[in-house]
Amino acid sequence: MENGVATVSLDDLIKAALTNQPYNQQRLGTQARLYSRRLSKSYASDFPEDLHDEVFGQAFVELFEAGPAGLAERSGKALFRRAVLAAIRAVRASYAPPGRRTRLSTKETGNAVAAEHVGRIA
Repeated sequence: MENGVATVSLDDLIKAALTNQPYNQQRLGTQARLYSRRLSKSYASDFPEDLHDEVFGQAFVELFEAGPAGLAERSGKALFRRAVLAAIRAVRASYAPPGRRTRLSTKETGNAVAAEHVGRIA
């Protein structure tokens, strides 16, 4: 309690949602959206704006798939963080063109050309 006002954290809201206790859905949505956006902007800065919203929605799918059993190992916020990271991977994979890697390689893959073909390839 701060200054006589009870504070409810994102962790508390997630625990309440997963264990079917009463909670403020609007507050959970607002706080979770801010946290999800912060993570997705950090880990997927190459995404356009609309995909960050899709990561938020997919994160709740991942979170509720884990269910209340996930709270035995982690806190609610840590469970949601893991759900956001899994959602980033899922969204990236669903929007990747066929045959393209979903994660960028750290090695630069140049277009190597054999010496005998230099004159034939533009």
